[in-house]
Amino acid sequence: YTEEQNTQHFTETLSQPISQNVTANQRTQTVDFKITNTSVSDAPYGWVSVPDVVGINVLGLEEVNASGNTLRTFSVATGISGEKMFFLDSDGQSGTIAKGAVKHYRLKYEITNCTKANITFDLYAGWNCNSNPTQGHIKTCHDKKVTYNVKIAKSLKQITPSTSNPGGGTGLGNISMCQKTKY
Repeated sequence: YTEEQNTQHFTETLSQPISQNVTANQRTQTVDFKITNTSVSDAPYGWVSVPDVVGINVLGLEEVNASGNTLRTFSVATGISGEKMFFLDSDGQSGTIAKGAVKHYRLKYEITNCTKANITFDLYAGWNCNSNPTQGHIKTCHDKKVTYNVKIAKSLKQITPSTSNPGGGTGLGNISMCQKTKY
Protein backbone atom coordinates (compact mmCIF):
# COMPACT_ATOMS: atom_id res chain seq x y z
CA TYR A 1 0.00 0.00 0.00
CA THR A 2 0.93 3.57 -0.54
CA GLU A 3 -1.13 6.16 1.26
CA GLU A 4 -2.20 9.38 -0.45
CA GLN A 5 -4.58 11.47 1.67
CA ASN A 6 -7.25 8.93 2.58
CA THR A 7 -6.48 6.84 -0.52
CA GLN A 8 -5.26 3.25 -0.48
CA HIS A 9 -3.57 1.13 -3.12
CA PHE A 10 -4.37 -2.55 -3.39
CA THR A 11 -1.88 -4.46 -5.48
CA GLU A 12 -1.53 -7.99 -6.71
CA THR A 13 1.77 -8.03 -4.84
CA LEU A 14 0.35 -6.79 -1.54
CA SER A 15 2.05 -5.46 1.55
CA GLN A 16 0.85 -4.53 5.05
CA PRO A 17 -2.69 -3.35 5.90
CA ILE A 18 -3.52 0.31 6.36
CA SER A 19 -5.81 1.88 8.93
CA GLN A 20 -7.59 5.16 8.16
CA ASN A 21 -9.33 7.59 10.51
CA VAL A 22 -12.48 9.24 9.17
CA THR A 23 -14.67 11.85 10.86
CA ALA A 24 -18.34 11.45 10.01
CA ASN A 25 -20.04 14.85 10.01
CA GLN A 26 -22.99 13.78 7.82
CA ARG A 27 -25.22 10.74 7.81
CA THR A 28 -24.08 9.71 4.31
CA GLN A 29 -20.31 9.42 3.90
CA THR A 30 -17.87 8.36 1.21
CA VAL A 31 -14.33 7.04 1.14
CA ASP A 32 -12.20 7.15 -2.00
CA PHE A 33 -9.53 4.54 -2.66
CA LYS A 34 -7.37 3.21 -5.48
CA ILE A 35 -6.69 -0.28 -6.68
CA THR A 36 -3.29 -0.50 -8.35
CA ASN A 37 -1.98 -3.61 -10.06
CA THR A 38 1.81 -3.45 -9.85
CA SER A 39 2.32 -7.11 -10.77
CA VAL A 40 3.57 -8.51 -14.08
CA SER A 41 0.15 -9.89 -15.08
CA ASP A 42 -3.50 -8.92 -15.13
CA ALA A 43 -5.64 -9.55 -12.03
CA PRO A 44 -8.91 -11.24 -13.17
CA TYR A 45 -12.31 -11.07 -11.51
CA GLY A 46 -11.71 -7.95 -9.40
CA TRP A 47 -13.98 -7.31 -6.44
CA VAL A 48 -14.52 -5.04 -3.40
CA SER A 49 -16.22 -6.16 -0.18
CA VAL A 50 -17.28 -4.64 3.15
CA PRO A 51 -18.31 -7.10 5.88
CA ASP A 52 -21.53 -6.11 7.68
CA VAL A 53 -21.00 -3.96 10.77
CA VAL A 54 -23.65 -2.64 13.17
CA GLY A 55 -23.87 1.12 12.67
CA ILE A 56 -22.79 1.21 8.99
CA ASN A 57 -24.96 0.54 5.94
CA VAL A 58 -23.07 0.29 2.64
CA LEU A 59 -25.03 2.11 -0.07
CA GLY A 60 -22.90 1.58 -3.15
CA LEU A 61 -19.63 1.47 -5.03
CA GLU A 62 -18.59 3.61 -7.99
CA GLU A 63 -15.55 3.76 -10.20
CA VAL A 64 -14.50 7.39 -10.50
CA ASN A 65 -11.87 9.18 -12.54
CA ALA A 66 -8.97 11.07 -10.96
CA SER A 67 -11.21 14.17 -10.74
CA GLY A 68 -13.88 12.26 -8.80
CA ASN A 69 -16.48 12.04 -11.58
CA THR A 70 -18.46 8.78 -11.70
CA LEU A 71 -17.51 6.42 -14.54
CA ARG A 72 -19.32 3.22 -13.50
CA THR A 73 -21.72 2.10 -10.76
CA PHE A 74 -21.61 -1.44 -9.37
CA SER A 75 -24.43 -3.57 -8.00
CA VAL A 76 -24.19 -5.54 -4.76
CA ALA A 77 -23.58 -9.23 -5.48
CA THR A 78 -26.52 -11.46 -4.60
CA GLY A 79 -26.27 -14.75 -2.73
CA ILE A 80 -23.43 -13.65 -0.45
CA SER A 81 -24.37 -13.04 3.18
CA GLY A 82 -22.61 -11.18 5.95
CA GLU A 83 -21.01 -8.61 3.65
CA LYS A 84 -21.69 -6.24 0.78
CA MET A 85 -19.57 -7.56 -2.12
CA PHE A 86 -19.21 -5.83 -5.47
CA PHE A 87 -17.90 -7.59 -8.58
CA LEU A 88 -16.04 -5.17 -10.83
CA ASP A 89 -17.72 -6.76 -13.86
CA SER A 90 -21.29 -6.38 -12.51
CA ASP A 91 -22.03 -3.63 -15.03
CA GLY A 92 -21.17 -5.87 -18.00
CA GLN A 93 -17.65 -4.50 -18.46
CA SER A 94 -14.47 -6.39 -17.65
CA GLY A 95 -13.65 -6.88 -13.99
CA THR A 96 -9.99 -7.49 -14.81
CA ILE A 97 -7.48 -5.05 -13.36
CA ALA A 98 -4.80 -4.88 -16.04
CA LYS A 99 -1.13 -4.95 -15.06
CA GLY A 100 0.05 -1.42 -14.40
CA ALA A 101 -3.54 -0.12 -14.12
CA VAL A 102 -4.68 2.32 -11.47
CA LYS A 103 -8.42 2.35 -10.78
CA HIS A 104 -10.17 4.90 -8.54
CA TYR A 105 -13.25 3.93 -6.52
CA ARG A 106 -15.70 5.56 -4.13
CA LEU A 107 -17.55 3.62 -1.45
CA LYS A 108 -20.75 5.29 -0.26
CA TYR A 109 -22.15 4.39 3.16
CA GLU A 110 -24.45 5.79 5.81
CA ILE A 111 -24.15 5.99 9.56
CA THR A 112 -27.09 4.15 11.18
CA ASN A 113 -26.01 4.40 14.83
CA CYS A 114 -25.10 7.88 16.02
CA THR A 115 -25.00 6.95 19.70
CA LYS A 116 -21.59 5.29 19.38
CA ALA A 117 -18.56 7.57 19.39
CA ASN A 118 -16.61 5.35 16.96
CA ILE A 119 -17.47 2.65 14.44
CA THR A 120 -14.85 0.51 12.70
CA PHE A 121 -15.34 -1.27 9.40
CA ASP A 122 -13.05 -3.14 7.01
CA LEU A 123 -12.88 -2.75 3.25
CA TYR A 124 -11.38 -5.65 1.29
CA ALA A 125 -10.38 -5.61 -2.36
CA GLY A 126 -8.75 -8.21 -4.53
CA TRP A 127 -9.14 -10.64 -7.38
CA ASN A 128 -10.20 -14.22 -7.87
CA CYS A 129 -8.72 -16.98 -10.01
CA ASN A 130 -11.38 -18.51 -12.27
CA SER A 131 -14.65 -16.68 -11.62
CA ASN A 132 -16.28 -14.17 -9.30
CA PRO A 133 -16.23 -15.36 -5.69
CA THR A 134 -19.31 -17.23 -4.50
CA GLN A 135 -18.53 -17.42 -0.76
CA GLY A 136 -17.43 -13.87 0.06
CA HIS A 137 -14.01 -12.31 0.54
CA ILE A 138 -12.64 -15.11 2.75
CA LYS A 139 -12.78 -17.60 -0.14
CA THR A 140 -10.86 -15.68 -2.81
CA CYS A 141 -7.46 -16.09 -4.43
CA HIS A 142 -6.11 -12.75 -3.27
CA ASP A 143 -7.26 -9.83 -1.11
CA LYS A 144 -6.10 -6.84 0.89
CA LYS A 145 -7.81 -5.07 3.77
CA VAL A 146 -8.05 -1.47 4.89
CA THR A 147 -9.67 -0.65 8.24
CA TYR A 148 -11.65 2.56 8.58
CA ASN A 149 -12.09 4.02 12.06
CA VAL A 150 -15.11 6.31 11.81
CA LYS A 151 -15.42 8.93 14.54
CA ILE A 152 -18.99 10.20 14.82
CA ALA A 153 -18.92 13.99 15.13
CA LYS A 154 -21.29 15.27 17.78
CA SER A 155 -23.27 18.41 17.10
CA LEU A 156 -22.78 21.26 19.51
CA LYS A 157 -24.97 24.32 19.82
CA GLN A 158 -23.59 27.30 21.62
CA ILE A 159 -26.18 29.89 22.54
CA THR A 160 -25.26 33.21 24.05
CA PRO A 161 -28.07 35.46 25.27
CA SER A 162 -28.26 38.83 23.60
CA THR A 163 -27.52 41.81 25.81
CA SER A 164 -30.82 43.35 24.54
CA ASN A 165 -32.86 40.51 26.12
CA PRO A 166 -34.82 41.28 29.27
CA GLY A 167 -32.37 40.68 32.04
CA GLY A 168 -29.57 41.10 29.48
CA GLY A 169 -26.23 42.66 30.25
CA THR A 170 -25.43 42.40 33.92
CA GLY A 171 -27.54 39.80 35.64
CA LEU A 172 -28.14 37.69 32.53
CA GLY A 173 -31.02 35.27 32.96
CA ASN A 174 -32.89 37.33 35.55
CA ILE A 175 -36.31 37.35 33.92
CA SER A 176 -39.10 37.26 36.47
CA MET A 177 -41.33 34.26 35.95
CA CYS A 178 -44.44 36.17 37.03
CA GLN A 179 -44.10 39.23 34.79
CA LYS A 180 -44.90 39.54 31.11
CA THR A 181 -41.97 39.72 28.73
CA LYS A 182 -41.82 40.56 25.04
CA TYR A 183 -41.34 36.85 24.19
